[in-house]
Amino acid sequence: MKHLSFFIVFIIISTMISPNSAIASSITTIHSVPVAIWPMNENFSIVPLNAPSCYPFSTFGIATVNFTNSTDVIYAYGGGWIYAGCKNVTHPLITIKGATFYRFKGINGSPNETYIEIKGSMFIPEPYRVALGFFSTNVTFKYLQYNATHVLVEVRISNITVWPDGERILNTTDPTAIGWPKNLTLRYLVESKTGEGYILSNSTKTYIGLFPLYPSPYLDKKRYFDAILTNTEKLIEEVSENPWIVTNVIEKAKLSSTKNESLYSRLITQLAYNLTARVLYPTDSYIGLPLRIGTDYIKNGTIAVPEVTAWTGHSYIVETLAVSHRVLPYKLRLEAIKRYIYQNDSTLLKELILNSTNITRTMSPYLLYSFGRKTYGVVDVHVPPDDSMLLTLPLPPSMKKKLGASYILIKAVKGGSTQYIHVEYTPSILSPERIREDWKVIGQCSAYLRSRLVNRFLEILNNASTNGFNVTVFTGMYTFVKNQLKMCGFNESTLANGTITATSGTEMKEGKKAEKKHRWSICGPGTAILFSLLGIRLMKTKGKKQENEEVKR
Repeated sequence: MKHLSFFIVFIIISTMISPNSAIASSITTIHSVPVAIWPMNENFSIVPLNAPSCYPFSTFGIATVNFTNSTDVIYAYGGGWIYAGCKNVTHPLITIKGATFYRFKGINGSPNETYIEIKGSMFIPEPYRVALGFFSTNVTFKYLQYNATHVLVEVRISNITVWPDGERILNTTDPTAIGWPKNLTLRYLVESKTGEGYILSNSTKTYIGLFPLYPSPYLDKKRYFDAILTNTEKLIEEVSENPWIVTNVIEKAKLSSTKNESLYSRLITQLAYNLTARVLYPTDSYIGLPLRIGTDYIKNGTIAVPEVTAWTGHSYIVETLAVSHRVLPYKLRLEAIKRYIYQNDSTLLKELILNSTNITRTMSPYLLYSFGRKTYGVVDVHVPPDDSMLLTLPLPPSMKKKLGASYILIKAVKGGSTQYIHVEYTPSILSPERIREDWKVIGQCSAYLRSRLVNRFLEILNNASTNGFNVTVFTGMYTFVKNQLKMCGFNESTLANGTITATSGTEMKEGKKAEKKHRWSICGPGTAILFSLLGIRLMKTKGKKQENEEVKR
């Protein structure tokens, strides 16, 4: 996982089993500093905090020069504030307010010394803003048994303060000054079997998708076989009903091959990877974004802890202003200052200040968390969460309007000092040890499957480019995937209900199907870009129906 550079952290992990509890409870405490919280809007962009007009956001300087006259050694320097968002200003405007002289008489025949401080200001039209952000000294994730079929996950964020960039604008660290609470509790209800979640608000619940903080079937070796075969069946069904989605990409690749062979290869390969992703990764989205499970099996020479990730296709960072300086030639500085001191001519001095002060655009916070070209992470967590975490959580409808945000992005950095993340659960609800043991099997199989699937899809697509697309051949992927799973050691005996079996590549039988059959889709407004966004936004049709359902225990 990637981390923010401005945190220096130290980690202490302690696991305790409470002897006083009827059910042994595992409590993991991780010390980290600090936990950052960034409110986000409905488009997954961090909410900006706008500074007042003509806000002094930075300074400029005039490097010191020295020279002598008949009686004194003179040292001249200067600087001033840069004001952003100034009205009636169309370009950088510099004013020189004057100079202050400090004269010190020489001792024992040494020359007198005079220090001249030149004071100025720079005004620019561009407004200044930063990310609206907070720090918390205590974030607790608590897993509770809600009923026989559901788990309640509470996220408690306390001791919230405004982060330093915001404090400079607001002149306070108190979040209530802008309508945010000092303590925040969010509650999520999760179906134990499927991993699907709902956000609770008073007595209602709103569907949010596959919850990343709870083990999904993709982290459970008893359910993995079923999940992969279900994905394969859905993909075959979609392509069988809409073969043009594949054939259009093939035709586009063939047309491009006459001019650019590498473009043909790139289009076909990308389609093969997209088809592979549809088999290996959840078709259930989280808050409308795709989830990926377990990006690495081996990391740093050891078996990795599986990661749950999600991303958005745009940068969510707030654009802000930054200032850098360059030192101009000494002779130029000396001439500019002398003209001002002796002739009261500030023209050259203003040019010097303008040319030595570089105002650029940068990001706030500096949290460019990229998963690849033009993608930006919004989720990167382990299950259960730990001190290396990037997590986007939806806010309940009752809070959205009040707080002016739809989500919060939580960033904890690996390491620690005096601030804390707590994760509390009972072993009957959550077992990190079992997740790691299952991942030894699932992660290795996932890496193997990915390689085999990409190669098989490439064979099918390249053959279709020459001989035409045969849906029957594509349907054979079901048996192919099933056989590869068996090579990994999975078989039907691992299925909970024996829901799916196959007798041949073109013939499939169904047992008891899940009620959520049509929650996935690759059609709709995104079909214009074909499979390039295959699986990127898979909306839940049942989600709207389940919004505001009454919560029953």
